[in-house]
Amino acid sequence: MTKSPENIITLPAWLDALRQPDEKQAAAYEACPSDFRAGLKTAIAFAFHLWGESASSFDTRLENSHTGFVHTLSSRPAAWLFALLSPDYLSPARFIAAILPAILAGVGRIIITSLDTAPSPALCAAIELAGLEDFFILPSNTGDVPRLLRELHAQNSDGRVLLFPSATNEDSGLSVARQTAGILKLQLWQDDTAPRLSITRTADEKGAREKHENVLRRDIITWAHGDAQILDREECGIAAHFVQEHPDGFPDASGTCSPLFFGPGLETCWIHPLLKPEYFRTCTLRACFIHS
Repeated sequence: MTKSPENIITLPAWLDALRQPDEKQAAAYEACPSDFRAGLKTAIAFAFHLWGESASSFDTRLENSHTGFVHTLSSRPAAWLFALLSPDYLSPARFIAAILPAILAGVGRIIITSLDTAPSPALCAAIELAGLEDFFILPSNTGDVPRLLRELHAQNSDGRVLLFPSATNEDSGLSVARQTAGILKLQLWQDDTAPRLSITRTADEKGAREKHENVLRRDIITWAHGDAQILDREECGIAAHFVQEHPDGFPDASGTCSPLFFGPGLETCWIHPLLKPEYFRTCTLRACFIHS
């Protein structure tokens, strides 16, 4: 995807000393069990299926002599994305689901950072699989987080900030990022930790195994959402249902409280309702009366 010149962001020279060596992500990927890696690949393929790839930038113009108005609507990808991980963040599935829309939207520069130390091997494997090359470890007590945000903003104010907090404690570095983003008027999104997930199995699961059909993998769900509370029942407040396919397809979802249902083989898939590719694009409207 071609990037427009105004969307090319240069990273500050001081940041390179904090770069996480690519070899560590590659080693985490190689050490990841093959079926778990396949799950993350499925999640990436599903995002392409759901949204496709956006054009880098485009303009649409409409002139209507009956209404007397003319307008041009321009859309372009954000210049940069800054993602900050707590090292205790434990969901490669939800991380991938947050980053993929930015990739598909054509964001100019995607910067992944972690506080003080690298995140879990599962997250490092996800970073490698997503092809994210700008990955840095930022000390939480040096002011590097607000410094980097300010320097990115100085180059181009059209950025996005994603925060991935720990489920167990509030990280001071994430708080500083949140405060700095607010001062700079940057769009910010934060993941909800410790979601409640349900796994619904069918009575014929044994038969499905014997027929070599897909069966829900609880171990993959647990790995993909390391901070989740997993239930074996349906109730309100469930963030997502993982259901064994019925012969006639999914059960009727009407009347349920959950927005997400995934079948076997999609244990690593996830959707953040607010993070569609459009979130990572900026639209500009220019309108006026038609001059007679």
